[in-house]
Amino acid sequence: MKLQCADSESKDCVLALHKFIKPLLYPRKSASKSCWDHPFECFIVLHALREDGTFKEPKGVQDLFSAMFHHIRSAIFYEALITVEKFDGDLLRYVDH
Repeated sequence: MKLQCADSESKDCVLALHKFIKPLLYPRKSASKSCWDHPFECFIVLHALREDGTFKEPKGVQDLFSAMFHHIRSAIFYEALITVEKFDGDLLRYVDH
């Protein structure tokens, strides 16, 4: 998937970014129950890992969680907007579906 959107409408760019990031942020079902099956958890671990093989203190990764909270919330909100558009803005039709 191309994420270059210089010649595209902004709505197309946002949708492309959403399709790219949604699988990374949403929970996944895993048969192995390993945290390594979850890209978001792997990202957190790698972000907290120092060059010497130790991990940062919790206060050292707080900024990551703050930023990711907003990304996850935005992804969920955008997914809701997409869903509402499929039902012509009628949430009741969606619930009855």
